[in-house]
Amino acid sequence: MNAILIVKAGPGKGRKIYLPHGRSISIGRSPENELQIYGEEVSREHSEIVSGAGQYQLIDRSSNGTFVNGKRIKRHKLDENDLIQIGDNEFEFQETESSASKKDDVGTEVKFVPHMTRSSGTQVFGREELNQTLLLDTNAPVTDVASYRQIHQNLATIYKVGNLINSTENPQELYDTLMDTIIDVINPERAFLLLRDPESGDIRPAVVRCEVAINERLPLSQTIVQDCVTKSQHVLCPDAMMDERFNTGDSIFINKIRSVMCVPLESQKQILGAIYVDSSQETGAFTERHLELLSAIGRQAGIGIERANLIQELEDLAMWSILTLVAAIEAKDQYTRGHSERVAAFSVQIAEQLGEGDKMIENIRLGALLHDVGKIGVPEAVLTKPGRLTDEEFALIKEHPVTGAKIIGQIDNRRMKHPLDIARHHHERWDGRGYPDGLAGDRIPYTARIVGVADAYDAMSTARPYRKPYEKEFIAQEMMTGMGTQFDPEIAKAFLTVWQEGRLRRPKTLQIELMQAQSANKAFKSQ
Repeated sequence: MNAILIVKAGPGKGRKIYLPHGRSISIGRSPENELQIYGEEVSREHSEIVSGAGQYQLIDRSSNGTFVNGKRIKRHKLDENDLIQIGDNEFEFQETESSASKKDDVGTEVKFVPHMTRSSGTQVFGREELNQTLLLDTNAPVTDVASYRQIHQNLATIYKVGNLINSTENPQELYDTLMDTIIDVINPERAFLLLRDPESGDIRPAVVRCEVAINERLPLSQTIVQDCVTKSQHVLCPDAMMDERFNTGDSIFINKIRSVMCVPLESQKQILGAIYVDSSQETGAFTERHLELLSAIGRQAGIGIERANLIQELEDLAMWSILTLVAAIEAKDQYTRGHSERVAAFSVQIAEQLGEGDKMIENIRLGALLHDVGKIGVPEAVLTKPGRLTDEEFALIKEHPVTGAKIIGQIDNRRMKHPLDIARHHHERWDGRGYPDGLAGDRIPYTARIVGVADAYDAMSTARPYRKPYEKEFIAQEMMTGMGTQFDPEIAKAFLTVWQEGRLRRPKTLQIELMQAQSANKAFKSQ
C-alpha cells in the first residue's frame, strides 16, 4: 500500500507528499526531519509517521500535541481521509493503489532475449545530443504554450527526484522511491531498475514493477540493455512491433510490446546500470520528450545511488568498528560475552512489538550495542569478581553509565543522540530510585526505558560467577512485580507478550557479525 499526505492548510497548500512504504517519516521544525514544517506550536521533532504491516501509524513526540480529526493523539492508525493537524498545518491522509504498487521484484527472473537488431524506427542518442534538447538547452526555441507546460512539468519532476535522492540514504529505499516516481510520471506497463555488478559485469534487476506472476521470467532486449550500459546509449523504440527483433517468438508477451525506452544510470565516474521501461498499449506511447526526462532522471539517480552506496558502506564500516569495540570490552569478562548484542536483539523486538518504525528501531539497536561501553573504565578485577561486590566496588560499577555517555558524546554525529541517552540512563528506574540521575517516569528517555527492560532480562537469564540463570517463572514474576517500580509498565508488558508467546529471538553470535562487517569493509576498500 502506498499513501500520500495532501497539504490542506499551511505553506504549500495543495502539495502532495508521498509516503514511502516500509520506512518512517519524521515531521517537525528541525531541518533534520524528512518533512520540515513551521509554526509557533511545532516542536523540533514533533511527530513521526511509521509504515509497516500494511498500515501507517502517526506517533506524537511533542509537548504541544498532534491532532487527528480534531482529537489529540499519542499513537493513531491512519485511515483514509484522516485530517492531521500540527500547529497551523493540516494534512489529509490518503491511501493509493496506483501503478506504483504493482507486483514487485520477489521471485521474478529477467530473461535477456538475444539476437535482436534495431529497426529503422529505433532512435539512439548520446549524452551530448540529449543536452541539446528543449529540456536542457536554455537557448532552444519554444513555439507553443503546451511545450512550455511540458517543460515546466518535467523540470518539476527532476526537482522532485533531486529532493528524494538527497533525503534518502538507504539504497533499497532510493531504488523503490525512484521507480515510484518513474511509474507516476511516465506510466509504463513494465519498469526495471537494472544494476551492473562491478566485478562480474552481470546485469541484475534491483526493482521490477509490473503485473506478473511469481517466478515468471520477464524478457528484455539484451542488445538494448547492453548498448545502454556499455556504450552510454539512450534508446527510444516508439513502435517495437515493427522491429524485426520481436518476431523471433521468444515470448508471447514480448510480441505485444509497442514502445520501449532504456537509459543509463550514470554517476560522475561510471555507469551503474540502466532504467528500462516499455508499454503494449499503443504505438508511440513514449516520445523524445519522455526520453529526455527519463535520461535526466537516470543521471540524477546514478549520482544518488553512488552516494547511497557509499553511505551504506561507511555505516557498515562504522558498525564493524562498534562491534569490535563491544567485543573488546566484553572479552574482559567471559560471563558477559554476547551481552550487548543480546540486549540489542531483545530491545529491537520490544520496539517492534510497540510499533516503532525502522528509524527508531535502528537508533535503539545502536544504543543497545553501546549501552555498556562505559565499562571499559571499570577495573577488570571488579567486573570479574566471583562474589558479591562491596559498596566501593559497586560505586565503581555505577560510574559506567556516565563514562559511557562521555565516550559517546565525543562522536560528533546527530545519530548518536539516542545511543548517548541509552548509555547514560539505562539503569534509571520508573520510580526514580535508579542511577546516575534518579530520573523517574516519562523523564527517563523512551529508548533507555526499552533497553533497561532488555538489559534486566538478559542479566536474569544468563549465568554469573556467583549464580546460575534464574528460572523462567522467577523472571516472569520479577518482570510483573517491576511494572510501575523498576520498569515502564507498557514496555515491560510488550516484552512479556513477545517472550511468553515464544517469539523472543536470540541473535547471531558476535563472531558472525564481525565476519560480515569485515567482509563489508574489504568490499569498501577494494573499490
